[in-house]
Amino acid sequence: MQTTVIYFGLAINWLLLIVSILLAVFSKFKHTQFKQSLYRFLNVALIVHIVIAVMLVFSSTAISGLITLSWLVISLQLVCNVICYKSVKRRQARVKPSLDHFSMD
Repeated sequence: MQTTVIYFGLAINWLLLIVSILLAVFSKFKHTQFKQSLYRFLNVALIVHIVIAVMLVFSSTAISGLITLSWLVISLQLVCNVICYKSVKRRQARVKPSLDHFSMD
């Protein structure tokens, strides 16, 4: 039973990672609001990855290869989060109004 839960957790890890990467790749031309909601989703996915990794570390039947694989998934998710964060900040900097566009009339 415990190994079934571990393998189910790893399947969820990989599924979330694949969805995160696909959404990050296809969000290249999307608007700022979509990227901000994508960033929130990526943060939730990272939390899920960390919870599953901690569950894997504390399980008595954990294999060291699975733990390494889980940390690899977390590092890939972190890369995806950083890319999305930079994209959101770049997009926000583009649409930030400046005082040059306003007249004092």
